[in-house]
Amino acid sequence: MSAPRIAHLLQVYERDRVAVVVQPQRIRDTVAHLLPFFGQLTVAEITRSAVLEYAQKRQARGLKSPTVRRELVSLRAALRMAWRDGLIDRVPPLPMPAHSNRRERVLSRDEVRALLAATAPRPRLHAFLRLLIATCGRVSAVCELTWAAVDLHERVIDLRSRHPLAQRMKRRAVVPITSELAAYLAAYRDAPEVHRGRGRRPVPGARVVGLSVSSARQQLKAAALQAGVQGVTPHVIRHSVATHMLAEGVELTMVSKMLGHASVAITADVYGHLKPAHLSPAAEVLGRWAG
Repeated sequence: MSAPRIAHLLQVYERDRVAVVVQPQRIRDTVAHLLPFFGQLTVAEITRSAVLEYAQKRQARGLKSPTVRRELVSLRAALRMAWRDGLIDRVPPLPMPAHSNRRERVLSRDEVRALLAATAPRPRLHAFLRLLIATCGRVSAVCELTWAAVDLHERVIDLRSRHPLAQRMKRRAVVPITSELAAYLAAYRDAPEVHRGRGRRPVPGARVVGLSVSSARQQLKAAALQAGVQGVTPHVIRHSVATHMLAEGVELTMVSKMLGHASVAITADVYGHLKPAHLSPAAEVLGRWAG
């Protein structure tokens, strides 16, 4: 049996991913960029020099390193899927362009307070924002959250997807919530205006927020404009919360679990440039050695 071409592996990956991702067109576009260069190759021909040549050609066309990196991450994901499905016997290492040094937007506490105040008159949007902050969840996870996954007594929220293909989707976390948020959610759940005046509690399968991903993004953008806060997206809020947790000394492993990352290595790759307080004991030990 001849080795499969990368084109076949990318097409299998595309069919799988477009069924579960929030932005399927991004997957289609990425595969379309990868196919002309890698399509006719086999896994044995995916060498370091071939990958570097692809990166150089893409950058020569004006693409930035983060964009090329995202494309190669998709190629790696396609190869890993093929390996799990038994289509190939190994996943070749892919050299990745370095992360951009551009700093992502981090909201201040005052900016977050301004956003909360601006969304207060809109119960669904306000609940979306509070859950986004409290869970570090992705926008899709918060919008898909149902009351069946919210345990107000134990103060736990299960963001994991119930989708049949959930194992192939980005991981999500089971996270604790504060007693204050639990009380807020209980009041929000029982408020008649949230449920279009029907005056009854929602069924367990009902979604907590009741906003689509696109609607949540649009309404959050409008609220940010009203609050005078620039550069606000659901991802910026998630990134800001993670950054502040690390800055205040929360262990990297705990932040990784809150973010739902598959491994601590992913979290370290994104936030490793920060100087979290949990490294202070290590610095003190080294200081004693030097002193």
